[in-house]
Amino acid sequence: ERVASLVLIFWLTWLAIRPPNRAEVVLNIFVYVAVALGFVAILQASGVLPARMDSRVSATMGNPNLFAAYLVMILPIVASMFLTRKRVISAIASATVYAFLFLSMIFTGTRSAIIGLAATLVCVTCYSLISAKHDKSRSPIVRITIILLISVLISVSTMRISVSPFRRFAVLFDQIESASQNESFADEKIQTDAPEKKSDSVNVYATPRLAIWTATIEMIKQ
Repeated sequence: ERVASLVLIFWLTWLAIRPPNRAEVVLNIFVYVAVALGFVAILQASGVLPARMDSRVSATMGNPNLFAAYLVMILPIVASMFLTRKRVISAIASATVYAFLFLSMIFTGTRSAIIGLAATLVCVTCYSLISAKHDKSRSPIVRITIILLISVLISVSTMRISVSPFRRFAVLFDQIESASQNESFADEKIQTDAPEKKSDSVNVYATPRLAIWTATIEMIKQ
């Protein structure tokens, strides 16, 4: 059933973008939807609209991870628009939209989205460097540098907010260390029958993930 649904979606998408100009229209619609969702996310981040999951924004999707997954697919499209736009006004508009959507993604607090976008930007950068060999104006290099600068500046300026993905990366290592200490304490408890203790620093939402990751690592080792 799921395979049939995916095949149907791909078939409808193929029908929608068969003419080349229609494909660009479809991509523009995706970007417009992302911008509309970004406005909702900013309102949630500013406290005008309620946000779920520890102030992490989710726009209208109900889950910050789903919203971040959508943005991480749209941001490379916007970056490509910025790289290929010939008119200065269109290029500035694309860069502004990229910065706006990147900021919205930061407020989701999703770490995997940052990793995915970083990998995508590496690919886009490589493509720009290859394209620069055929462009005497060096415009691709200049524009991809602007995209990278926008990403870095927004990341650094939002580093101190509680939902920053980069700050949550640091917390993750503390959670892993706390979980390891709890496992060691559990082993000692089995041997000595000591009363059970729990570390206050362990995030209850992260504990199931740590259990899955630990089991996955053990499967890989075996």
